[in-house]
Amino acid sequence: MVLTDLPFERSSLIHNRYSLLRRPDSAPVPIGEDSGKKKTSKEYAAFLKEHERKAGLDGFVDSNKYSHSYMVKKDKDKERARSSSENRASVVHLKARVEKDKKDYDRRIKIIEDHMWQHKQEERELKRTEGDIVKNQRAVRQTLRDYENAITKKRMEEEKKLNTGLEKYTKLQREQTHKKEDILKQRTEKGIIKLQQNKSLGRKVTLKSSDIARKYHTKLSDLELKRIEVMRLSQEFENKMRQKEEEQYRLKAELAELAIALNMESQKGRVFKYDADRESRKEKVTRINEDLTTDQSVESKLAKSEGDTKTAELNKRKLSADMLLTRSHLSIKQRDEQRHLTDTQMRLADNSNVQRQLNEAAFHAEMDLKARQIDQKVEVVSHNAWALFLQVLYHLNHKYTRLKQISSCLVPLKSLT
Repeated sequence: MVLTDLPFERSSLIHNRYSLLRRPDSAPVPIGEDSGKKKTSKEYAAFLKEHERKAGLDGFVDSNKYSHSYMVKKDKDKERARSSSENRASVVHLKARVEKDKKDYDRRIKIIEDHMWQHKQEERELKRTEGDIVKNQRAVRQTLRDYENAITKKRMEEEKKLNTGLEKYTKLQREQTHKKEDILKQRTEKGIIKLQQNKSLGRKVTLKSSDIARKYHTKLSDLELKRIEVMRLSQEFENKMRQKEEEQYRLKAELAELAIALNMESQKGRVFKYDADRESRKEKVTRINEDLTTDQSVESKLAKSEGDTKTAELNKRKLSADMLLTRSHLSIKQRDEQRHLTDTQMRLADNSNVQRQLNEAAFHAEMDLKARQIDQKVEVVSHNAWALFLQVLYHLNHKYTRLKQISSCLVPLKSLT
C-alpha cells in the first residue's frame, strides 16, 4: 500500500509556492492524476477479484482458497499426510498473512500519521501565517487611517494658510487701491490749488506788466508828442528848450526806470515760472519716486503673498500626491496580503480536506484490517472444521475397514461351524 492508493487526490500545485515542509521519505514520488486514477481503478478491480466470494458445498469460501467439494480417493496414508501438511501450511500461511496484514496496516497507519502530522504542522503554520496577515492588514489599515488623518490635518493647515494669504492679498490690494485713490484725490486738490495759485500770481504779474506797458506806451506817446511839440515849437519856444529838454531827460529817465521795472518784473515772472516749473518737475519726480516706492513695496508684499499662496498650493498638491502614492502602495500591499490570506485560507481548506481524507483512509485501513482479520478467522475456522471433518472421516474409514476385515474373518468361521 502506497500513498497514491489512499482514497484522496493530490493537492493542486498552486499551493506549493508557500509550502515549507517536505514530503516524508516513506512516501513515493507523486505521479500524474490520470496514471494514478488508472492504477487505482486497476488495483480496485484486482481487489474485488481477490476478495470475490464464491459458494461451495460447505458454505462461502474465498475464491483463491476454493477447492473441490468431492474427495478423490487415493492412498489413505498419502491423503492423510497431505491433509496434515496442508493444514500445517495453511495455518502457517494464515499466521504469515496475519503478520503481513498487521505490518501493512502499521505501515499505512504510519504513513497516514506522518502525513497527518505534516498537515497538522502545515495547518499551524498556515494559522500563524493567517494571523500575521490579519495583523499586518490591521496595521496597514491603521497606518493608512493615521496617514490620512495627518494628511487631512496638514491639508487643512495649508488651506488655512492659503485662505490667510488670499485674505492678506485682498486686504493689501484694497488698502493700496484706497491709498491710491486718496493720494490721487489729494494730488488733484493740491494740483488744482497750486494751479490756481500759479494762475493768480501769473495774472498779477500779467496785470502789473500790462499796467507798466500801458504806462510805458503812454509815456512813449507823450515823449513823441513832446518831441513833435519841441520840434514844432523849437523856434517858438527857444527859451523853453532847456526846460523841455529837462522834461525830456526826466521822461527818458522815467522811461528807463519803467523799462528796468518792466524787465525786472518780466525777469521775476520768468524766474517764478522757472521756479514753478522746477518745483512742479521736482514734485512730479518726488511723486513718481513715491509711487515707484509704494508700488515696489506693494508688489513685494503681493509677490510674497503670492509666493506664500503658491507655496501653500504646492504643498497642498504635494500632500495630495503623497497621499495618492501612499494609498496606492498601501492598497497594493493590502491586495497582496489579501491574496496571500485567500491562498492561506484555500490551503487551510485543502489541508482540512486532506486531514479528513487521511482520517477516512485510517478508518478504511482499520476496517480493511478488521475485515481481513474476520476473513482470516473464518478461514481458520473453515480449515479447522475441514481438518476435523477429514479426521472424523479418517477414523470412520478406519473403523469401516476394521469392521470389514472383522466381518471377512467372521464369514469363514461361520462356514466352519
